[in-house]
Amino acid sequence: MASSCEKPSTHPASPLSELPFINRELSWLEFNKRVLEEAQDESVPLLERVKFLSIFSSNLDEFFMVRVAGVKRQISEGNFRVGPDGLMPTQALAAISARVHELVDEQHRCFLDTIHPQLAEAGIHFVTPSDLDGEQERFTRFSPRWPLTPVTRFRTSPIDPCTWSPGCGRWASRICR
Repeated sequence: MASSCEKPSTHPASPLSELPFINRELSWLEFNKRVLEEAQDESVPLLERVKFLSIFSSNLDEFFMVRVAGVKRQISEGNFRVGPDGLMPTQALAAISARVHELVDEQHRCFLDTIHPQLAEAGIHFVTPSDLDGEQERFTRFSPRWPLTPVTRFRTSPIDPCTWSPGCGRWASRICR
């Protein structure tokens, strides 16, 4: 009786070995793309579309703090092995960067070309303190009813300096009529 080590297996290869694997970070970015598509959908109410843009941005903040930081950590630790998706961490990081730039450009176009003008048509305007007259400026001053937290600092890798992330802090707005 011959041992199984002496003759090749007649069993077919595992079905998983035939399937291409998708990079999990790139897959996650495609999920977040679907959130952005909700903001681009003209059948969705305007303020809901603004909310979807906010969710898209918040998701990206967390993505960089967790997922991109993990890829950068692999690189800083000298891990250059090809993963199941066929990419080394350096290649994955380059692909992530390219895709994020595309998505953020799309987000900006969505806001600037469509949502911002529609908000203005609906009577919702973005103003800076220099746009206000004296009475409006006094009206908008307030004492917060909750403690404002400082802007959160985070790192995407042990070798990078801390980055300021205003998206992770609190923002205040006031309705003026």
